[in-house]
Amino acid sequence: MLERVAFKDDHVMFQAKPWADTLRPTIHSIEHLTGPARRLWDRDLKRWCEGQRAHLVFWGPPGCGKTTLALLLCESQQSFPFRQLSAVRDGSSEIKKAIESLAGGGILFIDEIHRLTRPQQDILLPTLESGACWLLAATTENPAAVLSPALLSRIRTQRVHPPLEQDVHQLLTHSLAQRSLSVPGSEISEAKKFRLSEKWLPTIAKRADGDVRLALNLLDGLLQCEDEIAEEDLVSGQLRAWTSKTHYDFASAMIKSMRGSDPDAALFYAYAALESGEDPIFLLRRCIIFASEDVGNADPQALRIAIACAEAFERIGMPEGRYAIAQSVCYLSSRATGSSKRSAPFPNGGKKLQNSHGLLHRQPIWC
Repeated sequence: MLERVAFKDDHVMFQAKPWADTLRPTIHSIEHLTGPARRLWDRDLKRWCEGQRAHLVFWGPPGCGKTTLALLLCESQQSFPFRQLSAVRDGSSEIKKAIESLAGGGILFIDEIHRLTRPQQDILLPTLESGACWLLAATTENPAAVLSPALLSRIRTQRVHPPLEQDVHQLLTHSLAQRSLSVPGSEISEAKKFRLSEKWLPTIAKRADGDVRLALNLLDGLLQCEDEIAEEDLVSGQLRAWTSKTHYDFASAMIKSMRGSDPDAALFYAYAALESGEDPIFLLRRCIIFASEDVGNADPQALRIAIACAEAFERIGMPEGRYAIAQSVCYLSSRATGSSKRSAPFPNGGKKLQNSHGLLHRQPIWC
């Protein structure tokens, strides 16, 4: 969305500002905070506002409300000076300047704190120890894996779970109703409102998998589309691009399932990897490595089969080549124990993936 900015000389410029950011709940519109983030606010964070404070790090998947919660805490303390940094953009000098400016007490918010190096994290330690200011931070990574033990011992981590499908749908419905009020000149025809409400809002809420930012940006894009064909292209393209970010997670989950001798799970993740855009040759190469590394001489035939399936795929290609991938995955998962699992091209895999909407393992597997 473009926000209109006026200047004294009557020249008008347009400043790009995501619609999702303009809809971010404030302390005066806290009723628009929904899902687990709202429950977390009511259960725990109100006490922080009342004086029971601690250094907090919010962690969870993208679009679940981490930054919103941190900004609400900052906004609730009007008497405290506040500085906001991004670990992606700001370095050691900016952190030191922010700490110096808050020496008399205040709140320092660091977004994407997992991007700080260990030396940069160490800069925060004396301030946290003395309580010169309060630290709030947000990260999509598990704090135990990305923050130093010294920093972890001085903070409290708070996990933020993604909102449920019905929470996202409710938020989208409210946002659609408020669009014409918040953006002058953006009236929506009744036909388009009906189409969005009946067709796209449920689809976006289901496929966004709790990512409110993704859902709102998709709705914003749909409102700018001229026809139904453009809407179809936007949604299918955006969701496929979003899912593609996880293809290495799917391949890793496939290998872990094979190690656990679970052919069904291994087939499911292999299918999911292919659907998210993974190169089939990459999966077959992983199977060959698995046959040598994990099976080894316990079954020398495993390596021959993995290589043969890879060669078969190179000859026949897709889509029939999925039979060869399935055969390799099934055999290696069973570790040549005489399993009677069929080597069908991902039996039930496609159906299960559709039921889960193709969005799995948004958190790292080790979480």
